[in-house]
Amino acid sequence: MYCDQCGSRLSQASSRCPNCDSAPPLPPSAHFRSRPGGDGADDARGKKPEPRFDPAAPPTQRSRRWGPSLLLENPWANLAALATAWLNLPLVVLFSAIGAIFGAVAGLFSGGLAGPGVLSRLDLVLDLFVPLPVDVEELLPTASVLIGGTIGAIIGAVNGALNLAYTGLVAPWTLLWQLNPVWPIALLAGQVVCALALAIGYVFYTRYTERSALYLAGARRPSRREAELFLPMVATISARMGLRSPPPLLIDDSRAPKAYAAIQHIVITRGMLEVLGYERSMVSGVLAHEIAHIKHGDAVAGTWTKAIALPAFLVFEIAYRLRARSGLFFALFALFAWSVLVCVRLVVMPLNASRSRRAEERADREAARAGYGTGLYNALATLGTGFDGARTGWDRTVLASHPPFELRLEALEEPGGLYPLPNSHAASVRRDPDTRLYKD
Repeated sequence: MYCDQCGSRLSQASSRCPNCDSAPPLPPSAHFRSRPGGDGADDARGKKPEPRFDPAAPPTQRSRRWGPSLLLENPWANLAALATAWLNLPLVVLFSAIGAIFGAVAGLFSGGLAGPGVLSRLDLVLDLFVPLPVDVEELLPTASVLIGGTIGAIIGAVNGALNLAYTGLVAPWTLLWQLNPVWPIALLAGQVVCALALAIGYVFYTRYTERSALYLAGARRPSRREAELFLPMVATISARMGLRSPPPLLIDDSRAPKAYAAIQHIVITRGMLEVLGYERSMVSGVLAHEIAHIKHGDAVAGTWTKAIALPAFLVFEIAYRLRARSGLFFALFALFAWSVLVCVRLVVMPLNASRSRRAEERADREAARAGYGTGLYNALATLGTGFDGARTGWDRTVLASHPPFELRLEALEEPGGLYPLPNSHAASVRRDPDTRLYKD
């Protein structure tokens, strides 16, 4: 028997590793409790003591998280997805932009002699492209009509955007109410039911076709040697985290250092293993982080939000792929899909990315509680220069799926430990041949 943290040989009677003082691999009867002597008080750094793995704790087992509580984990993103794909939010955004443009033009000229003539011509254009029961004069408050110029344009843009946004939000439901008071309620209920049915079907489809999709993406089953190395580690980590059965592990031969958890499977690339030097504790830390994602169903929650907004995401993907094309058709498609892109990119995706960052922090904590914090810390320190990349711009900050690298390291630091920069400890661990999964 070998220690899954440092690789030292253990006797059958060993209760702790003589080299790193960690608990040896244990059967699924183990679980966690608070660290010895912990009473919930803050430590010297102001952090609550995290519960640690304890082999002497009574047996318990937990299944993977699945159910309504998981699907409702991210309510604001789910509501934004529902509004974007099913409740006309892109239409409201489009009307708001049209109102801002026409209001700004009208406000710019309204204070001069050309004001009345400009407003009447804008009415013709508005009736031609956006036939709404709104006149251009209604987009301008009295102050804008009197002032004109730059200030009038600003006032007209704001008032026009709010006016047409309100019209786009209320007008469809008002028209239905005038025809039959039951129709708005029936339409709303029908849209919600269709959204939920599509989302449930898409999540189950993704779950049950996941293995085939991962194979097509380049993943494969572990070889005999890889299975002998990694499957016991996955089983031990799953037991420590309270899972009834370990998730399947797949290997991707890509040289990019990546590891991720899907709904049911864990995928780790050969590039990740090579960068970590096949060092036991760091590989265990990475696997523990991904198994924590499986335990909490993080991939299910993310897929659920995307499934609710699936029609909008399809338009978003098509528009994104066609963004570099030229021609009248692509220009018209981009014009009409613009509001969908705005809603998905500025509303749905940031909320989903925020949930993803919280899930990453929770997976780090879960791995540390199971006794793999040091290995995960060293793995992150080793991969830090190329793990998350630069965090600049909208994509790298608001839409980032991972928290900042250095803050993840800080959360994994033990009270009283020494963590100097640069991360020389991780480099020394990686070069130590005694901690390799196999010897050269």
